[in-house]
Amino acid sequence: MTATTHAPPRALTAYLRRATWGLPEARRQELWDELEEHVLTRADHLILSGLTPTQATAQAIHELGPPARVTLGMAQVYTMPKLILAAGTLALGISAGLYALAGGSTTSTTLTVVRQAPVKPSCVRGTKPSGDNITIVSETGGVTCYTFNDNEVNRASS
Repeated sequence: MTATTHAPPRALTAYLRRATWGLPEARRQELWDELEEHVLTRADHLILSGLTPTQATAQAIHELGPPARVTLGMAQVYTMPKLILAAGTLALGISAGLYALAGGSTTSTTLTVVRQAPVKPSCVRGTKPSGDNITIVSETGGVTCYTFNDNEVNRASS
């Protein structure tokens, strides 16, 4: 506690009122007390260095900076956890809503699973293969590339 026994000056009261404006009631009083203690302790040190009580209080208030900056800083400290919680809750709610709109767990999606690598086409020069189970993939410069349509033939040729 500070050694100062006099009532806080009106300038300090006005500063504290502006610096704690807009904060939740419980936090407002807590911050008010903390800032007041800080200013009065700093003013006591400044008085010991030769300033008058009025000058020392004014200097201590000036060192804290503008009350709006103190208010903004404290509001961020006290409201940021609430904002993070609100954002997380909102994201969870949107996800649940989209899940429900998509049909929830009653809708199934079929995914194709490739069990083996795609078959590389076979290529021949000069001859063009033919048959019901052959698909021509490309023909360039006398080279014909083809694949078999029948999976049994593909497995046998692998």
